[in-house]
Amino acid sequence: MALSDVSNILWRERQLLELLVFKLEAEQLVLAAGRARWLAYATREVEIVLGETKHIGLERSVLVAGTARELGLSGSPTLREIAGLTPPPWDGIFAEHRSAMLRLAQEIDSIAKSNRAVIRGPSDQPRLSTLDATLRGDPRFLRDRTTQSQSTSSGLTMRQDMTDIEVQVMVQLRTRQIAPQAVLAAGARAVQPSLTDFLK
Repeated sequence: MALSDVSNILWRERQLLELLVFKLEAEQLVLAAGRARWLAYATREVEIVLGETKHIGLERSVLVAGTARELGLSGSPTLREIAGLTPPPWDGIFAEHRSAMLRLAQEIDSIAKSNRAVIRGPSDQPRLSTLDATLRGDPRFLRDRTTQSQSTSSGLTMRQDMTDIEVQVMVQLRTRQIAPQAVLAAGARAVQPSLTDFLK
């Protein structure tokens, strides 16, 4: 029987789920610290682990289908069904896998929801920083820029400096707009539906 193969892939999947918890918590710390500069990196790491969980989920599905046929089952049995149909010690091993994976799935869901709440804020809209408000036409920013341009003897040099600053600020603004959307998208699919169905 391929029960040992199924158990081995479940161990690998559990390790990936633990890694996903870690990456989501790292993303949460970046969000809590307001470090938008690192948010895209943290979210990309979450995306990488999510991609790996998809691959291992497909591998698991193939192994479980083969094991199901050996056990006389049709279709895709749940992990609970497999635990109920296998002899000792496999029944206990699969029950323990299911219990651990359910805890991890709940933890992932909780952290992902928390991260989405931080991004959305109380108004259910992605939060924008004071930098964003400045770029959208804060009169103080515009007045300061005009004053600085007029007070310099080299207006061209000051204008170039301001343009460089404006470019840097625009890049930061764009990062702050894109990264939260990526967090929302990654968090929405943190626990794959196939895994949820398998753990029922």
